[in-house]
Amino acid sequence: MMYAEVLDEPQLEFGGGSRHIDPLFGLSAYGPADLNAPSAPSAIRIGLVGPAGHLDGLRRWLERCREPIPVKDERYPHLFPSFPGCDIDRAAY
Repeated sequence: MMYAEVLDEPQLEFGGGSRHIDPLFGLSAYGPADLNAPSAPSAIRIGLVGPAGHLDGLRRWLERCREPIPVKDERYPHLFPSFPGCDIDRAAY
């Protein structure tokens, strides 16, 4: 016989010690956990490895991630919320 147990979603920590179960909401609302920490990184370095023909597409995708992503479906703003993007001048970077 098989038994299953459903675990509660873990609370994730974000800026200001705020907690939430949804990483998208938490980053949008509170920013990263180390938002005001002196030791917070000021840049994230990414190394790209792969076939040359694929790297340009990956670079474009990473650049698009810097920009805000609008709400996916206006009828369900809490299910598919907008995201501020990942850049130094936004809540999530």
